[in-house]
Amino acid sequence: MEMFIGDGERFRVVERLGSGGMGEVYKAYDRELREYVAIKTILERYVGRRDLINLFLNEAKTSLRVTHRSVIRVRDIIRFRRNYYLVMQFIDGYSLKSWMERNQDIKTRDAKKMFHMVKPILEALSYTHKYTIHRDIKPANIMVDRSGETLLMDFGIATVIDGSQIEDVIKERGMRIGTPDYMAPEQIRGVKDIDNRVDIYAMGVILYELLTKFKPNRESIKAPSYFNSSVSPELDMVILKMLEEDRERRYHLCDEVIDDIESIFDERDIESIQLAGGVSINRGLNIVDRDRFVYIPEGKFYRGSGPESKIDVEKPRRRLYLDGYSISIYPVTNMEYRLFLDENRDIKAPDNFDKICRERPNHPVVDVSWDEASIYCKWAGVVLPTEAQWEKASRGVKGQIYPWGNQFKDNYCNIEGGIGDTVAVDSFKMGVSPYGCYQMAGNVWEWCRDDFIADFYRSRDGNLDNPIALYGGDVKVLRGGAFNFVRSSARTSYRYHFRRDHRDINIGFRVVINGS
Repeated sequence: MEMFIGDGERFRVVERLGSGGMGEVYKAYDRELREYVAIKTILERYVGRRDLINLFLNEAKTSLRVTHRSVIRVRDIIRFRRNYYLVMQFIDGYSLKSWMERNQDIKTRDAKKMFHMVKPILEALSYTHKYTIHRDIKPANIMVDRSGETLLMDFGIATVIDGSQIEDVIKERGMRIGTPDYMAPEQIRGVKDIDNRVDIYAMGVILYELLTKFKPNRESIKAPSYFNSSVSPELDMVILKMLEEDRERRYHLCDEVIDDIESIFDERDIESIQLAGGVSINRGLNIVDRDRFVYIPEGKFYRGSGPESKIDVEKPRRRLYLDGYSISIYPVTNMEYRLFLDENRDIKAPDNFDKICRERPNHPVVDVSWDEASIYCKWAGVVLPTEAQWEKASRGVKGQIYPWGNQFKDNYCNIEGGIGDTVAVDSFKMGVSPYGCYQMAGNVWEWCRDDFIADFYRSRDGNLDNPIALYGGDVKVLRGGAFNFVRSSARTSYRYHFRRDHRDINIGFRVVINGS
């Protein structure tokens, strides 16, 4: 027996598409407009529940306000007999959840392809967040049409931002708000003042799952690149920022997520074009190749921190003069250090160096003491930077707080255990210094030529032109922070130190050629 919905038997039900929770969805034929639609309704056993009717009508009202190309369009809300029906655009396709189940091979989950799959949803959320918070973003609520385009649906538990809240109805009946695997920590805790960042968290879970086939372990999240080699360190940091437990450290806007990921892929595309055009990028094979250095012109710059700083060894802030010099754009790599060791067999190699060099040729060399770095410099015809040279190269002449500016940005550097290990020296292009030097914040600490003198900035020698602290001491300066250090160490003025014979998994170096 055929089933019809609506006055005059307008909608002829073709099949039931699915059911769950409090409702079910049908595919139907609109005999008036002569097209297929999807119709959502409340299950018969819940028709008398006024609270659920209100929840259903909330979805209808919210959805009718949202008109975006990547949101499934709601055409009408009708009452027929004892029930309500939501008439929606019919999508010939399947859910993103089904897509994940069908595409288990990690090789089909290229990072750029996966981003383009979720980008329309991020764009849709950027638009809908003007009106509402979705609060139940999950693969089952994202449709993939036959052309591969993704669309967002189901605003059933959305909170309308203009103040029309349904929290009391939901909590009074003990109904679950959201889907636990995709819920932000504050949503699970029942925080009342949730905002659009819960949707950003859920999108982070989805992107993580698309790239790895796994949902993130909230106790200890492994970077997506651990499972998928197409994921860059920069993309790792974006996703980990989306998944921050503390919402204040999470992205605030979907547009920020889109911009950061697009900038990552834009830079990779530029490099791919250059390589395809026949340009040979041969990093790590000639340390004195001028192409690997940037010239820092003579002149003054601001060194140190002002009175607002609580760290005395960084004070005072002063404008000092330096002669011109050239500094390496990248820290010294494992491959570069390998060449040195091949010619200097008496120098102790870092632990497991053969294996590390094979697997990570373009990562910064670590586990190198100040003395060993100095011997390397003598072999290569270069020197370690003075502390002042390092600081000018990292912050420029205006004295900015971080290499990229005055605001900290998680995905601009490898710091504070986000990735948990070193990354390649040409990673994090967004975090380069004003002169174009990479990774002067995070990744590895870098040895400087100077002895560490706590009050050097207040001394007479510390305020001469081209200042340098060379007194034959055993404790030397380190700069730049490291992958497993706190974010405050990423500041361009931050001073650290260790004994000259100290080696560690987070200590490397870069080099300088003095003069023009």
